[in-house]
Amino acid sequence: MMPHKLTVKVGAPRFQPLDSARVLESFHTWISESALPEILVDAADYRHMRNGPGIVLVGHESNYYFGEHRGQFALSCFRKRSSNDGMHALGDVLVRVLRACELLQQSLSESTDMFDTSTLDVSIADRLVTKLPTFNMGDFLVWVQEYLERIYECAPSIHVSMGAGLPTVRAQCSPRPLHALRARAQEHLS
Repeated sequence: MMPHKLTVKVGAPRFQPLDSARVLESFHTWISESALPEILVDAADYRHMRNGPGIVLVGHESNYYFGEHRGQFALSCFRKRSSNDGMHALGDVLVRVLRACELLQQSLSESTDMFDTSTLDVSIADRLVTKLPTFNMGDFLVWVQEYLERIYECAPSIHVSMGAGLPTVRAQCSPRPLHALRARAQEHLS
């Protein structure tokens, strides 16, 4: 059994911290313009909280977080639920986060790629699933690796982190342009 509640994080190493307020403005604009294909509910700034979630965009099916963690900015998407259970859960959350990356880059008028698509962090966001006897971390690793191999068209290097936080797989591969990576992920949703 593969989890359907997943988080995918894409690093933004070229992000300028002075643009943080503009990220919140962008999230509010996305809500009013229905910029993402789901119901967006609210945006809030939690940067004042130590180890907090950063700037948050709350949606009906997923939440988006933009913030700094261990000295690097990143955008992540937490897939809470899906309107289509036939979708590949990892493909769905990957399409969502890459679309948000593209929109944010456009909103901030970045001429160069702000996001680094060579490294993705995939976390299981449901501790209950990992406690089930039917869950196998080895099967999950193979599932992630096989899917990303189809998307990146090369075998990613996989590292697992099972610390106090959520079980996380870090996948590293050759960088790809956001739009091309999203298009490939979109093709492989089922």
